[in-house]
Amino acid sequence: MRQLPEPFAQGRTAEVYPYGESAVLKLFRPGIPVPLIEDEFRVGRGAREAGIATPLPLERLAIDGRQGIVFERIAGETMLAAMLARPERAAGLVRQMADLHAAVHELDAPPGLPSQRGTLQARIREAQRLTEAEKEAALRRLDALPDAAKLCHGDFHPDNIMIGDRAWIMDWMNGVSGHPACDAARTMLLLRYGALPPGMPEALVSTVDALRQGLVNGYLTRYLERTGMQLREVESWILPLAAARLTERPPEAEQQTFVRLVKAQIGAE
Repeated sequence: MRQLPEPFAQGRTAEVYPYGESAVLKLFRPGIPVPLIEDEFRVGRGAREAGIATPLPLERLAIDGRQGIVFERIAGETMLAAMLARPERAAGLVRQMADLHAAVHELDAPPGLPSQRGTLQARIREAQRLTEAEKEAALRRLDALPDAAKLCHGDFHPDNIMIGDRAWIMDWMNGVSGHPACDAARTMLLLRYGALPPGMPEALVSTVDALRQGLVNGYLTRYLERTGMQLREVESWILPLAAARLTERPPEAEQQTFVRLVKAQIGAE
């Protein structure tokens, strides 16, 4: 069994370790599907080649049965950490975040990316917390929404952005070809309801909760300003996204929130 140093970052899907002088190893937790890891490697390379500031994936490997990706090392801190350390900077940082997201959405998706629509359809059908009637309502809403083939990150939030000599976008595991309004709506939902990284001290959790609504408003205001999109275009994706989020098995409290959101969206039809 290979001895690894202590991880310097960790989340629900992976731990990140130092790896040589100029790289890091993202080692995925057992049970993460290999196709998702392959997607992160491939989409990350495609995003870098398209001009997005993202750490270059260097190689895939396996250690003691766990899948990993070696990335070039980026110095800095996550945008979430920067917001927590200096809450007075949160408004400016979330505007920067919106600018980054809008820039991603200006790019056509590289060939071979998974379909945003197909991914959502599959996840909605697998959402065990929903009734068949609720799944069908979410799928009908999805069917009525527009298509596009732009590069979409699929999990864009402050903990997936590194602030160093520039802002770097991390974690392309959920990268897809799809509609920017859907990608922006997911970010809106994550900012408003998303669970925080495991092990975060209660005081910091309270700080984030106090910031949430301001982050949502700041992100949406700037994103809509940059793209010319209308708020209703973003909000039209809430029902299918909330239903699909349940398949990702977030913490129980977040699952309950998204079940309520699905029911409220269906009731408002």
